[in-house]
Amino acid sequence: MKGYYVMRHFERPDDPSFYTNLTPRGQSRSRDLFIPGVTRIVSSPFPRCMSSVTPFADEIDVTIIIACALSEFIEDDRHKIGHETQSLMRSRVDAFIEADNIHRDECTLYVTHGAIAEYLTGDPFSVGDVRWVPDSQKDRFALRSSRPVEKDAKDAKDPKVPKVPKVPKVPKVALIK
Repeated sequence: MKGYYVMRHFERPDDPSFYTNLTPRGQSRSRDLFIPGVTRIVSSPFPRCMSSVTPFADEIDVTIIIACALSEFIEDDRHKIGHETQSLMRSRVDAFIEADNIHRDECTLYVTHGAIAEYLTGDPFSVGDVRWVPDSQKDRFALRSSRPVEKDAKDAKDPKVPKVPKVPKVPKVALIK
């Protein structure tokens, strides 16, 4: 099972700032998350991303690795914390994925935000969406490209993600700068 999963965080309030956590619906969905085969979780440091996978990480006894490269930049006037062009975002995500490739024998779940999830897969993402990217398809997506590339019809299906209720616990966390 070579490849990785990409997930967009669950529902958050209308406030896109860094410290925004999940809505009650998002919290409920996080307790139901289960993705078979995952042995490693790498997340954006935004609390909404971490909270989306904490119950699952605890269930499978995996430490959540925080990767700032999976963060989003907020560009509205009210919450401006930085500005980044699409090209700069793609460069930073490409560099991270390339460096993280040393873990290719593990089944990794990358938890991030809409624009980055869409870039990694070439597909639009709704909150809570999870997509499998097989090794054979990685280079066919937007990585090192300015536009997404279409997938084969057989690879267009999302993986079936069974829902199993879980009890939330305090996450184990590691930080990658």
